[in-house]
Amino acid sequence: MKPNSIPSGPKENSYQAELSQNWHKNGQCPEGTVPIRRTQEDEWIPHRRTQLNHSFYDSSGREMKPNSIPSGPKENSYQAELSQNWHKNGQCPEGTVPIRQIQEDEWIPHRRTQLNHSFYDSSGREYAVVKLEGGEYYGARASLNVWSPFVSYGEFSLAQIWVASGPPGELNTVEAGWRVTSRENKTRLFTYWTSDGYQNEGCFNLECPGFVQVNQNFVLGSSLEPVSNATLSFDVGITIYKENGNWWLQVQDQVLGYWPGSIFTYLASNATKINWGGEVYNSEPNGNHTRTQMGSGHFGSKGRCGKASFFRNIGYTDNSGKFRDVEAQSLNTFATRPSCYNENGNWWLQVQDQVLGYWPGSIFNYLASNATKINWGGEVYNSKPNGNHTRTQMGSGHFGSKGRCGKASFFRNIGYTDNSGKFRDVEAQSLNTFATRPSCYNVKVANNTNGVFGTHFYFGGPGYSTQCAK
Repeated sequence: MKPNSIPSGPKENSYQAELSQNWHKNGQCPEGTVPIRRTQEDEWIPHRRTQLNHSFYDSSGREMKPNSIPSGPKENSYQAELSQNWHKNGQCPEGTVPIRQIQEDEWIPHRRTQLNHSFYDSSGREYAVVKLEGGEYYGARASLNVWSPFVSYGEFSLAQIWVASGPPGELNTVEAGWRVTSRENKTRLFTYWTSDGYQNEGCFNLECPGFVQVNQNFVLGSSLEPVSNATLSFDVGITIYKENGNWWLQVQDQVLGYWPGSIFTYLASNATKINWGGEVYNSEPNGNHTRTQMGSGHFGSKGRCGKASFFRNIGYTDNSGKFRDVEAQSLNTFATRPSCYNENGNWWLQVQDQVLGYWPGSIFNYLASNATKINWGGEVYNSKPNGNHTRTQMGSGHFGSKGRCGKASFFRNIGYTDNSGKFRDVEAQSLNTFATRPSCYNVKVANNTNGVFGTHFYFGGPGYSTQCAK
């Protein structure tokens, strides 16, 4: 960004000499970044530090490396080596870390509210996540494959790990993953934190005091390459863990930095919930749905081979400092709009106000994406041989033409779900009727609709009769 104008006034005289900076000898910062020098530990002046409504650095100054990294099962070699484009222009000089300059149109408006059910209900945000809750957690990890989903103007799509603790209005959280905004549709590494439930304190990357970067090789906010495609999948391994009171972030095998424990209240001790999953921002008004994709743009039921985005090797750190694998049955799944984004692509069944269960999307091929036809009506089985007809009734045993007042069986308030995740009423003229033996069982669509019955039809029949036998 540049100022629109520079204040006018008397011109500066030519007495000033041109100043040079030694770090330029090692190269220039790439376009869109600014240099930031890493202050050495012995240069810190006690009691002279940035304040973010409260002191967040302890008096001992910054740490440069964690004393230890949680042990546990070793990550396999499936991860591809990820590169960052800024390296093409050189490396940062010793004693500095890279920091990316944020463009004005990259800001994400109104970053979330709370990490509980009100978090999921926050305006415009939609999620498909798995959750681990109910314990004391000292870290989280996963390998997530990197994609470049389509993002509509003014929106974003991300995949990340949330490590959190505290009630909604005071929520403490540290987060890391990849995100794509509409400005350029590049996949970028990011971090986020808050100590007051996303209200006033907290930010992305290095946009405010909070996260302390110690690594010269990664630029927070820089684009990640390569990204996954239909034939190849590329992972980024993200690990967050608590050590020496601080929450450290590791990407692949690189320790990037830490969130000081002193900026938190609830996370000062441990986390009580961990989420892994995706989020998008939907800016469409009036209940309409965005075309912004989550993950790869495929439902979870598509599997990982060139289709759905995934998190693998999900784990957490216990109080012994060891990483533990998460048992699948310990995870709870949640999606705000399962018909638009989900973690598994399942077909759910609800009777009255009770959710009964689901058919796993993985058992289907065509229904793994969507349905193309819907039928409502009745069926009977006729076991009579030689064309004879059963006396088995359909519905109430009355023909559909008898109407609803104690006679024919009916279906009312017929509707379907569209790709926005909203139920729509079916227009009567859109319905086609069919009966195998209309003289035995038939169907009639009502021409009128009302608030109680909506679009409705009557169906049924007595089975065997003089008319049916003809």
